[in-house]
Amino acid sequence: MADSLRRRWPGGRILVQAAGVLCEAPFAVLCALTGSMGWLIAGLVVWGLFKELYEANIFASLFDVIRPEVRGTATGVMNSMGWLAGGIAPVLVGWWSERVGLSVAIASAASLYWVAAALLIVSGLRFAPRDTERLTLELAAAAQSGG
Repeated sequence: MADSLRRRWPGGRILVQAAGVLCEAPFAVLCALTGSMGWLIAGLVVWGLFKELYEANIFASLFDVIRPEVRGTATGVMNSMGWLAGGIAPVLVGWWSERVGLSVAIASAASLYWVAAALLIVSGLRFAPRDTERLTLELAAAAQSGG
């Protein structure tokens, strides 16, 4: 799906990521607030499916705008930032849960999904077209010059 959209629009992969993140949010809230094991399981399954729309395109969307010789470094930086944020998140949710309760803390953290989706939409519509064009021109010029 992301590859197909990417062929039609330079920010297509990023927009698929945005859709995944946007659709994850309500299921994160459902999982946090439900008292039913059935709804929890269903919410986790659907949340996971939408999470894969985001995750499956992380590096492909990055590579759309990064020169091939620095893709390894970019991948390392992205992984480092992901692990850093992943390490801080439980501390912040724990701190917030002491004030409002764990269910509300997890549910309110879903608001960050909407922030992420907004940033991805702006990136996909505004920056990806410019950056993919720049990269395409740079790579074509390098190929013509033999470098």
